[in-house]
Amino acid sequence: TVYRGEFSRDQQDGHGVESWPDNSQFIGEFKEGKKYGHGVYKWPDGSVYHGKWDHNMIDGPGIYTGADGRHYSGQWQASAMHGCGCYQWVDGRCYKGQYVLDQKHGFGVFNWADGRRYEGFWAKGRQDGLGRLHNATGNQRLARWENGERKAWLEGEEDGKDAKNPEAPSK
Repeated sequence: TVYRGEFSRDQQDGHGVESWPDNSQFIGEFKEGKKYGHGVYKWPDGSVYHGKWDHNMIDGPGIYTGADGRHYSGQWQASAMHGCGCYQWVDGRCYKGQYVLDQKHGFGVFNWADGRRYEGFWAKGRQDGLGRLHNATGNQRLARWENGERKAWLEGEEDGKDAKNPEAPSK
């Protein structure tokens, strides 16, 4: 590892650049030898994170852009998506809502590229609890979900397009 930047008491402290043999790089603020404050981390594959750090961990508001174009903007804790955020996939899918330790958890809205939408509750990355499923033509139904599976329609008209287990949204 190579560090170029400010020091205090023989530790990285202030603005600096830390580089690794695999071509990953951190450009930003250090405090008492640790990444702290605002910084940019670049992975060898081209993925980039811009945002807050605390004790060498991604922590606070930040934006991650994957080498393949995936994009997350929101809160982080201990280097995991944690809190409110928006995750967008390159195929047009999008999730806006709550995360706990990198998984959809709490209330959120998931949009598919074909116009379908789920608005409701999540647990451990899957639909869980009450949720409203909208099809691409605007029809909607309220349902009860458990572990990603629809258990019961609670209202509305079935239109044939909404499957029992609509495409499982991935992280």
